[in-house]
Amino acid sequence: MKQQWTSEELLASWMLTDTETAFINSHYTGPNRVGIGALLKCFQQAGRFPQRKQDIPEQIVAHISQQLNVHHGEFDAYGWSGGTIDRHRARIRSFLGFRCGTAHDFATIGKWLSSQALVGEVRQLDRLKEAVYGKRWPVALL
Repeated sequence: MKQQWTSEELLASWMLTDTETAFINSHYTGPNRVGIGALLKCFQQAGRFPQRKQDIPEQIVAHISQQLNVHHGEFDAYGWSGGTIDRHRARIRSFLGFRCGTAHDFATIGKWLSSQALVGEVRQLDRLKEAVYGKRWPVALL
């Protein structure tokens, strides 16, 4: 994920809708509100959850925090491992209409991926991941 965003990009890609804000505010306070807000918007942008807290640019955290009326420093206290983040990811998947992938889903995705030309490109793992996430499957792969 890129680290610097223009004001226009923030408004176009990182604004919370009223429905999203209600979802976040009805379940969470403090660090959890900023954390689930950041996870939600990152999932919508990238088609997957960030692997590390550091993968979310501070500019994005500040922008989401401002919309939620929470100090952006609260994100530092958000727990990135354990049951809380697992529950948050599950709630986000459900909210967005996604489900966890099954073995059958992975076989379908593998078959689709093998049929893609990816012309002129070396089939490197990062490029293959990008193609899969860009397709926007109805399952959460991570």
